[in-house]
Amino acid sequence: MIQSILMGENGLPPRGKFADLGPGLSPEWEEFTGELRNLIRCIDLSYREIAKRAYTTKNVLSSLVSGKRKRAPEEQLLKALHDLAVARVGADGILPWEDFNSLRQALTPLATTNEGPQPVLACPDCGAPVLLDHVMVADRPAESLAAITADVVPVPRPGGDRHNSRAVDVSWPPAQNLAVYITAGNYERANGLIRHVGSEAIPTDAADAVVSCRDLGMLEATDAIISYAAGRESKDDVLHIVHLLIQRNRRDDAETLVERAVAN
Repeated sequence: MIQSILMGENGLPPRGKFADLGPGLSPEWEEFTGELRNLIRCIDLSYREIAKRAYTTKNVLSSLVSGKRKRAPEEQLLKALHDLAVARVGADGILPWEDFNSLRQALTPLATTNEGPQPVLACPDCGAPVLLDHVMVADRPAESLAAITADVVPVPRPGGDRHNSRAVDVSWPPAQNLAVYITAGNYERANGLIRHVGSEAIPTDAADAVVSCRDLGMLEATDAIISYAAGRESKDDVLHIVHLLIQRNRRDDAETLVERAVAN
């Protein structure tokens, strides 16, 4: 029943076809993305199947091959893709792993195009400013983050204690707290918030959390929230979240939620 909600294209290019890269990529990113696209062509499977075998998501894969990911991916993910390509077509015509990994190591974070000071987040515990560009999220399978047992939902700072004059505009404000917790390595609090919004919060908050976390570049946290939402007992809630994501033009996330809900 849920699958009937989503019809038509999911926004990913056809197998073996890629959109033109944007003009803002550095030569290092262009070379890396070109070699990555060659791997995807050699694998010659659907994005869904590649993501499944590489323990990632279609959204992460799409952001990589499109050159839109802001930070170099984790070595483990690229090794999985490289091994898969070699297993499919052999080593001929594929850049050796050591050389491919060197391309990854040469990458630097993509520069933002906005002028002026970068947006900052305020630490929810001490109020210290944290540059959004410094929010580092571990590139790991979503289940690794979701597996951290925690029932702790972060407690916001008391009202009136304002340390940040240039807040990031997101539809789900706790995403800013989540970004800082992950940056600080406080996965207990981070996962408590992820679990709560994914499995217990009202559908509107769950959908807003998916949108906000993806807009802040927290791809693995986004994936974990979707996994929690897919496991809800109330399929009406799941359907509602799917509808809200579609209304927010987040069709890929809606499709991922549908796939996981059906699999449960």
